[in-house]
Amino acid sequence: MVAKVYQHDNSEDKAYESIFLQLATWKWDGKDVSAIVAKAPMHELFPDKKSEWAISVPEEYRGVIRGADLIKGDDYDSCRIEILAIDTHGQALVLDGGENFQTHGEWSQVRFMPKDEAFALANQYRCAYAAQQQASANTPKAKIVG
Repeated sequence: MVAKVYQHDNSEDKAYESIFLQLATWKWDGKDVSAIVAKAPMHELFPDKKSEWAISVPEEYRGVIRGADLIKGDDYDSCRIEILAIDTHGQALVLDGGENFQTHGEWSQVRFMPKDEAFALANQYRCAYAAQQQASANTPKAKIVG
């Protein structure tokens, strides 16, 4: 019996490497946030890109903004948004996301919206989170006697 020798075809690896290099060296021009989604849909692979894009976002809206937890019986989701970029036309690229604490599953979606709508949404998330934290702080804690 003759053993077959398989050779690995590197052309596919080289193609992926080429695409990765193109994305890693690509710079967003600030003109249209849809170019970000078209060019770098896997933005989590390029955290340095997110910091480049964040320059277009006013400082008070940069980074992850927590929202109130959505409670459904014993299950709840933690919600957050991040305004990734704002283009010269006033369109914002917003990453909506969260985590389900029961399943530990994460969800996210990328949305386009006018920057004023994105700012209002961020403010709603902040207010809801602050209200939830305040309500939690004002809830009497059970005393353990023993």
